[in-house]
Amino acid sequence: MKFPNTLLIIISILGIILLYTYYYFLMEDKNNIPKLWGNVKGNLLNFYYFSMILSAIGFLILVFYLLSSNSLTELQIKQLFSALLSIVIISMLWLPLSLLFLRDRQTIYKILILLTLFLVAVSSFFASYIVYNIKDKEHEFLKNSAFIGMFYLFLHTFFLDFIIWSSNVLW
Repeated sequence: MKFPNTLLIIISILGIILLYTYYYFLMEDKNNIPKLWGNVKGNLLNFYYFSMILSAIGFLILVFYLLSSNSLTELQIKQLFSALLSIVIISMLWLPLSLLFLRDRQTIYKILILLTLFLVAVSSFFASYIVYNIKDKEHEFLKNSAFIGMFYLFLHTFFLDFIIWSSNVLW
């Protein structure tokens, strides 16, 4: 079964909205941009930038794969859409919560940020797990590339964001 284009359009539109929210909130609160990186500096900051690009490429490879493949089950489509929707929508919460935390340093914001980062990582892992289990001999290379891309997104969101970023900014 083919992944419905309407679901890809929904994910794409929400992805564009996500990028816009980052732009909007950062332009509204330019003074906090350096504070958002905490103690992340130098080579580690450069690695973050590189890793964000790799993560975005991984996500785009998955979208391209979903446009190409006819090998998904109905359950895989529902699960993958839920995982991708979760990644995008939950990611929309990170920046506003982080800016609130930088202003007030309240524990509730710290907890909500950690929950947000953790849920994005879990959703990324779930998406990569679903892609891994798709049976698709016709597009095997593209499917494997999409799996690697989504698994890299999981590694980025779990280790760089949830573990390293949170320990450098929230503590």
